[in-house]
Amino acid sequence: MLRIGVIDYGVGNLGSVINALRRAGADPVIINNPPELRTVDALILPGVGSFDPAMSMLKPMSNELNSVRGVIPILGICLGLQLMFSGSDEGGLNGLSWYSDRVRRIEGPRIPHIGWDYVKVNNDCELDAVDGYYYFMHSYAVTNPNPKQTLHRRNQVRKYDNTKHTMR
Repeated sequence: MLRIGVIDYGVGNLGSVINALRRAGADPVIINNPPELRTVDALILPGVGSFDPAMSMLKPMSNELNSVRGVIPILGICLGLQLMFSGSDEGGLNGLSWYSDRVRRIEGPRIPHIGWDYVKVNNDCELDAVDGYYYFMHSYAVTNPNPKQTLHRRNQVRKYDNTKHTMR
């Protein structure tokens, strides 16, 4: 059974992620201290909230996170993904800077984008994903750091967007 670490940095949807992992048959482990990052098979950086407060809370773990990046798979969910970029239009703090792009506010008449949308997975995507309806609730999007790691693209905003909340 996979031991999946869920990073607890004081913000976000920790309980929901833990419950989803248990339902999927994984062994979730709550990660509270930097040395614990190396005790699991994969990591999840969850998140619901605002960029600057979240980055401030994550800062004590950032050096150890940087050292396991590329060694242990890390999935960022919503704000957790956004923190992997250099910064955000939402705040003034620097992110983890794993990707040089910034998280941008979506432009359009209906922000935040909320609702179920059909997602057709990009043909060249290396991620294990299925076509289907996914629930979205966001006002920010990220540009694509790697096309092979992007599930889909929203043509309306010409941004790559994998900050979805999956509800299946």
